[in-house]
Amino acid sequence: SIPVGTYPQEMTLAPSKNYLFVTCTEDASNPLPGRSGSVYVIDYTPPAHIVKVLYGDFYQPHGVAVDEQNGLIYIPSRNANPLGPAPHHATACGGRAGWYSVYNLNTLEPADSKRYQVTVDPYTIATRFK
Repeated sequence: SIPVGTYPQEMTLAPSKNYLFVTCTEDASNPLPGRSGSVYVIDYTPPAHIVKVLYGDFYQPHGVAVDEQNGLIYIPSRNANPLGPAPHHATACGGRAGWYSVYNLNTLEPADSKRYQVTVDPYTIATRFK
């Protein structure tokens, strides 16, 4: 048993690194102002242990996708709470637009400083290859 942040939701693996990523939607430990949530990076080789906790430009991260081919991690932020960050663009769908952040799989740091806005409540995310 490995303790993680508040309200763990989704998990995915990066077999090339022996990493398990766990999104913690309501983790209030995120030190960035106006942000909420975290992603725990766990090395699952015995003895399993926490490698790093990602506290980024998240607000209720839920799903997580690993693109091992390109060395990237995609983390969507639901932003479903009305007190969350105001979206950049309004949407006709009702609710608040979310976004995703991109991290480098090798460094576990942001791949860029961009926020990629998507439609309301991006609950999960997936990658696919050609």
